[in-house]
Amino acid sequence: MNKYILTLAIAVAGAATSVGALASPMNSDELRAEAAAQTRAFNQRAPVSTFVEPQLIDRNDPYYGVVSIESARRQHESHLAAVLQAGSGVHPATAAVTDYESAHRAAHQELVQQQLAGEYAVYAAVSATRHATAR
Repeated sequence: MNKYILTLAIAVAGAATSVGALASPMNSDELRAEAAAQTRAFNQRAPVSTFVEPQLIDRNDPYYGVVSIESARRQHESHLAAVLQAGSGVHPATAAVTDYESAHRAAHQELVQQQLAGEYAVYAAVSATRHATAR
């Protein structure tokens, strides 16, 4: 008996809900107008500016200074190693010339080696002068 009452109550509640949904006088135009009104109300309550400014890197920041010093040190050490290699006679393998681009690369490689040899000559002269005056 209780099963029948419970089933009947569920059926009546479901029917009332579906009849209420069908009896709703709003059509799609009214729903769109209501949604637009809600959007307008939300936008009026929203803050005036939602733009977030990007965080700028401050060149006076200690971390920025440490990073730039470390980067400069690594570049200097790399360049000094290349100069010392060029002065000691260690040269990279020459690029094989097969076309215009490879000829361009080979010429550039030769030019870089000449510049490094010139820098080594200056480095050796300065080092010799420093050692002579230090004695």
